[in-house]
Amino acid sequence: MKNKLIGNISQYIKNLKLRQKLLISYIVLIVIPLFIYSFITYSSFSDILKEKALFSADKSYSQAYSFISDKLLKVVKTMDVVVQDDIINQIANVSTENTDIFQQMSDMNHMTAFLHNLEDKSVVDKIRLYVKDGLIYANKSDVKTSPLFNINDIEDKIWYEKLKQSGNRILWCPPAYFSDNEEIAENTVSAVTFLRSSTDYSKIIALFRVDIAKSKLFEIISNANTVENSITYIQNSEGDIVLASDNRPAADFKVDNSLVIGQSNSETWNTARINNKNSFFHSKLISGTTWYMVTVIPYREIFSETAKIRNQTLIQVFFIASIAYLLAFLLSTSITGRISQLIGKMRSVQSGNLSQITKTVDKDEIGELIENYNYMISRIKLLLEEQYALGKEVKNFELKVLQAQINPHFLYNTLDMVICLSQENKYNEIESSVKALAKFYKLSLSKGKELVRIEDELYHVSFFVDIQNIRFNNKINFIIDMDEYIKDFEILKITLQPIVENAIVHGIQGKESKEGTIVISGSLDNDEILLLVNDDGVGIPEDRLDMITRGKLRSSSGSSYGIKNINERLKLFYGDKYGLSYKSEYGRGTTVEIRIPAKLTDDIY
Repeated sequence: MKNKLIGNISQYIKNLKLRQKLLISYIVLIVIPLFIYSFITYSSFSDILKEKALFSADKSYSQAYSFISDKLLKVVKTMDVVVQDDIINQIANVSTENTDIFQQMSDMNHMTAFLHNLEDKSVVDKIRLYVKDGLIYANKSDVKTSPLFNINDIEDKIWYEKLKQSGNRILWCPPAYFSDNEEIAENTVSAVTFLRSSTDYSKIIALFRVDIAKSKLFEIISNANTVENSITYIQNSEGDIVLASDNRPAADFKVDNSLVIGQSNSETWNTARINNKNSFFHSKLISGTTWYMVTVIPYREIFSETAKIRNQTLIQVFFIASIAYLLAFLLSTSITGRISQLIGKMRSVQSGNLSQITKTVDKDEIGELIENYNYMISRIKLLLEEQYALGKEVKNFELKVLQAQINPHFLYNTLDMVICLSQENKYNEIESSVKALAKFYKLSLSKGKELVRIEDELYHVSFFVDIQNIRFNNKINFIIDMDEYIKDFEILKITLQPIVENAIVHGIQGKESKEGTIVISGSLDNDEILLLVNDDGVGIPEDRLDMITRGKLRSSSGSSYGIKNINERLKLFYGDKYGLSYKSEYGRGTTVEIRIPAKLTDDIY
């Protein structure tokens, strides 16, 4: 089905008129590069805006990250002071049975004063030390100013269990870890750590907790948002939101946890699909914690500035494309009008209507083709009149020669090939084809001379092969192998071209590869010239060889000027001993021998 559709489209394009094909090609060559240029410009501009916005966001992110890290580092240092203090550890590890009440009161006062001194209100909202049950100060949690609490009261809490299971020295707790009945403000996050016995590390002797007010972190992460509708939030390694810069639902901005962790070492901004919208994000692990700071910027906010530029660019492109279409239409009409006129006249010639084209003042290749066509038509008309008046067979041969000169089917095929090349935008091949065609017909005319130099005849057949190579993708290897002095001898014009045409059509084109070599060689044999046209085509069976010699087989190219005509024309002009002879080996190739008298070009009339 797919191949059939492609075939139908290909056939439709081939059936288009040359003007339509040229018009399409001009539009493609002008409009598509214009769109590509506009797209590249727009993309470059968008990239610049993106880089500028992300650079600014990166600076703000780095600054906010630095401030957050500093504050949380103070929390870590506060916890380290408590955990590493020998006196605190000694007091927390005392035996409740062997310590009298006076010593316990002294220990409570020492620890309360010590802990109050650690409270840095720029970071810490409240400090709590949970000690073993049985100590008199373990039940002072009803005193609002007391930092001492009973560890038995929290052993069933989620955050306590998570600290035991995590294996981390410090557990950073989001609000989700605390139940509704716990004594902790909704706008607070915490860091907790165990104090362990110095003699038995598996023994927990106390728990130290630092509460941090969200408001002290909120202002910092809010300053990281330099792009409108961007959001910065802090999450833990499990994906729980600790703090966000606004109150939007998490589904509107939260990046997949695997991406947050996986890209946390990246120095660049990454992309993610969030709530069916593309966004940039940057994540980084906050040093000394298990929290990640993440900033999310929607795509549309980065590229909103480019929308106006895009619309202006599209308007300009459509305006230029309209002008290009008008110019392409005028130019294609100018080119194809004359070609269509010439093709129409050539079809009329095939039908026997010998009418000329109005004389043109154009001097390009098409103008030269029209001028040559008019000249050949006038010559054919003149010879028709002479043939009718004189009734001589030699004039009939001249008419056939002139028909070979104009060769309507060859010209029609060549012009059709030019149309195909224009469809494929192969302008170099079009130029080469038209130039070779013009030179071919110029040599065909040879200023009305019957005899030409062998060198000119070789040029004539070379231009023919050049056109065929363009048509058949350079599959014909054409070689001329003869001494230069041979080229100065005369020969009847249009002798070699029909033979080479037969070698291509019946020989090389008959091979499966459609590729082959044609070699033209020549030598001087006493007072005669011997020319050989050799091809490595499929060769000719004996029965067909006899038919070709007698002119019973016509060229599939449509030329009526066959081998029989060449042979009879040579014999009529030079004598019966001269003419053509064939040697062929089926499957190996064919050699045509042309024998003519040796006469130098000084004798040409």
